Amino acid sequence: YQVSGAKVLEQIAVQMQKKKLPMIVDLRDESDHENPTRIVIVPRSNRVDQDALMAHLFATTDLEKNYRVNCNMIGINKRPQVKNIVMLLKEWLQFRTASVKRRLQFRLSKILHRLHILDG
Repeated sequence: YQVSGAKVLEQIAVQMQKKKLPMIVDLRDESDHENPTRIVIVPRSNRVDQDALMAHLFATTDLEKNYRVNCNMIGINKRPQVKNIVMLLKEWLQFRTASVKRRLQFRLSKILHRLHILDG
């Protein structure tokens, strides 16, 4: 969110210049139409711990950001409650299913009424 590939590349390049990432040899931006965001990081050797490198990059650059969200909302039962994302999606799916069923039932009743008139 609000992070561009160029900004992340710049942050990694600054760390490479300050010698904080000696295990990286090359850094390339291979973004195109098929891959809108593709950053290639070439390690110095095969023995570089990829997990440790990625953990360091997540901690020191904008590759990973955390946001706090207050999910205090009124649910289907008309009561305020703090909900997690799973509960939120379940309630939305229940609501959406009920809405679609009501719409289809309304259309079906209109069609049945029209058929009744046409049959006589």
